Amino acid sequence: MSSRLNVSPRAEGERCGVLNRQRFIPRKASLRMSRTWSVFVLLLIGLALVDAPDVLAQQRREFVGHLGPVLDVQFSPDQKFVISGAIDATVRFWSIDGKLLETFKHKGPARAVAISPDGKLFISGADDRTARLAAGKKEIGVAMFEGGGSAVAFSPDGTRVAVGSAVRTPDKVGAAIIKIFDTATMKEEQELKGGINSVIALTYSPDGARLAAGTRKGELHLWDVVAGKQLAEIPGHHAEINALRFSPDGKQLAAMFVDKFLLVKVYDGETGKELAALPTLAKWCHSLTFAPDGKRLVGTLPERLVVWDTATFKETASVPLKSPRAAAFTARGDLLVITGGSASENHKLALQTVPLKK
Repeated sequence: MSSRLNVSPRAEGERCGVLNRQRFIPRKASLRMSRTWSVFVLLLIGLALVDAPDVLAQQRREFVGHLGPVLDVQFSPDQKFVISGAIDATVRFWSIDGKLLETFKHKGPARAVAISPDGKLFISGADDRTARLAAGKKEIGVAMFEGGGSAVAFSPDGTRVAVGSAVRTPDKVGAAIIKIFDTATMKEEQELKGGINSVIALTYSPDGARLAAGTRKGELHLWDVVAGKQLAEIPGHHAEINALRFSPDGKQLAAMFVDKFLLVKVYDGETGKELAALPTLAKWCHSLTFAPDGKRLVGTLPERLVVWDTATFKETASVPLKSPRAAAFTARGDLLVITGGSASENHKLALQTVPLKK
């Protein structure tokens, strides 16, 4: 027979030093308290939304559709659109909320993509030896390249687009060709030569007067596209340059060298003179981005974002983040970041906001 005494719920609560008050609250009073707390919580949520002017950016958005690893992804300058190219030979044009707007198909992996400054045009280069320019569903023109379109860049005014490639040779490197086209007709206007190896990165200066090209062998070339002459040729470092970016005032040019370890170098944007070398312990980087005021430079490394001060060239922040691919500064000074795109992530891309200390 059990020796345990039968104790009422109230007596049990008192014996433990705790009174179960919920049993003694009248039903009407309980309902009033529940409603009061609900109103209070809703009020707090409302205040939070009012204090957050960019609610969309603070939500995680996914971009689903690619059937193979993503090779390149870019924001439009106004941050309203995203474009991506992948091994599945497709180029996909998205709204910033993850809605797929257009899909264009190549016959080989799409390696380079870009959106025009006004967001109306996009260009893609692929292994099928073409570069395709389109406006919405309308294809404006196709340019043929013996080595395929491996790098693309719009001029700041959107009237020109540069495409870099390489002439195929037995060693699969060869001399590069950079062609500049009129975006209204896709007619070739200019061709730049200079003994360059395979071009895999291109960027225009903010005034559109200069074009920088990075090669698979780490050579950096700086061109005056108005005069059609080369301003600087910086020898290779036996490491490919996979990212290039001018500062907003055009005075600095950042280049990402990929070797055993990643190395960011900053050059004078007009002369090509080296200003600083910023070593990292990473082995890859997808993009470089300057803040609108030019005071910070951001690199997207495999597992983190790195921020450098462009006056002192010192690292000021390191933000852990899985697979960042592209970054853009918001009006508030935070970062919009596209992540993912690999096979382990089912080829999905995701958008999120990363707050930065001011």
